[in-house]
Amino acid sequence: MTSPKCKECIENTFNQIEGYFLIVDMDTESALLFTKQQVPQESIIQQMKSVGYRILEMQIMV
Repeated sequence: MTSPKCKECIENTFNQIEGYFLIVDMDTESALLFTKQQVPQESIIQQMKSVGYRILEMQIMV
């Protein structure tokens, strides 16, 4: 995530899914995803791969 276009692409991909809200922080090259319900990690990983990015670390907070 090195450009505003990358940020926009990732945010749009997740934010168009009902119940998802994602914020990208380009300074830390990280993203914070909020969901209304628990989502399988594999689902999140596949969504990210679908736009050409990969997840290096994932933390689940309940």
